Parts: sequence; structure tokens; C-alpha cells
Amino acid sequence: MRLIITILTIAAITMANIGCSAFRPPKEVLTITANPKDAIVFVNGIKYHPPIQVPVKRDQAVFVQCEYAGLDPQTRIIESHLNGTAFLDAVGFILFLVPGFGLLTPGSHSLDYTTVNMDLYHPYVPPAPVKPIARK
Repeated sequence: MRLIITILTIAAITMANIGCSAFRPPKEVLTITANPKDAIVFVNGIKYHPPIQVPVKRDQAVFVQCEYAGLDPQTRIIESHLNGTAFLDAVGFILFLVPGFGLLTPGSHSLDYTTVNMDLYHPYVPPAPVKPIARK
């Protein structure tokens, strides 16, 4: 009887701590700053003026582009990866099957970066070639 109670207690504790991905928010906040300050930032095609904090889906790649007149534009693609909660869901799936549903939710992912700084620079112009001096 004691063995059954111990097994049920371990199972209850495991079930309470596994499968948490389904309870995590589907969006994550991405903070973007830019230099110069009055540049224009596009996040997945939507225009913003930095500094900004944008909620984005945590299970999809985010396309960030920064532009300013006369400067080279900068582009970043921020990918997502499976987080630690997804690992716990996978372990729970092996043991109990039910927590595996957490792997199908956006909460099982996290963005690779949550803070992005976009620095814009003048385009590179190579120096003019130097003509050799003719000697007399």
C-alpha cells in the first residue's frame, strides 16, 4: 500500500510540473532600439518608431528591418527554439502521454533574442585610386 501511495505521489508531482507549455503565453515581448533614434523599424512588415516593445508570436520567426535616409538598412531574422518547458513536456509525454500536448502549443518555444539594437551606418565608399606621380 505504501508503494502505491509513493508512486501516486510521484506521478501527481510530475503531472503538476510537466505540461506547463500549454499555460505559457503565446506571445513574447521583443524590445528594439535603433541608432539613429529617428529611424524607422519594421517588425514583420508593420512600421514602428523606436525604441519599442512589440509582442510577437513566440513560435514563429520575426523579421526586423531598420531604415533611415542616407544610411544602409539593417535586417535581422530572429528565430525561435524549443525551451526548457518543452523538454519537461517531452519527458512527461514519455511517462504519461498527456503532457505531450504542451509541445503543440506556442508556449513550448522562445525567441532566440528578446532585445535587438539596430545600428545604421553610412554606406561604404571605397577611396579613389591614387595616380602614381610621374618622375622627371
